[in-house]
Amino acid sequence: MSFSCRGLKNLDIVSKSDPKVEVYMRESGKNSKWMMIGETELVNNNLNPDFAKQIEMTYTFEKE
Repeated sequence: MSFSCRGLKNLDIVSKSDPKVEVYMRESGKNSKWMMIGETELVNNNLNPDFAKQIEMTYTFEKE
């Protein structure tokens, strides 16, 4: 997956925010936990970042 963001809220006081993306998936099962499967690089001072790092993941859509 590739990620980009537009119009992020600036939460820093002195400069613009430094965003990054973290992707979590929930394990299957009754008492499942959330596990981080990847994260992008930190992009300094940018409220409209295009992240270079892609996160590879396997996802199965629900079946009827």
